[in-house]
Amino acid sequence: MSGPLHYTDVRSARERPLFGLVPRRLTGTLLISLTVAVGTVFLWDRLNAGDPTPMEALARITVIWAAAALGAALGNIPPARAREKASGS
Repeated sequence: MSGPLHYTDVRSARERPLFGLVPRRLTGTLLISLTVAVGTVFLWDRLNAGDPTPMEALARITVIWAAAALGAALGNIPPARAREKASGS
């Protein structure tokens, strides 16, 4: 999921990384999308449908998390950077 963020060159954004290594924007994007994915699965009661094993429940959350993380990464593209990329600057 870091691909869309790095495509827009967010590495040039001035921010202090967590522990000197992990970018804050990437961490925030992944944590928020995980929270939304888990919350959505519980609200829709998809973990109890079909009496899944713990591995199947984890797989269901992971699939929804991937879609949520992609959407969050695309929504996290700064508008000014997107305009620069579109105009070819």
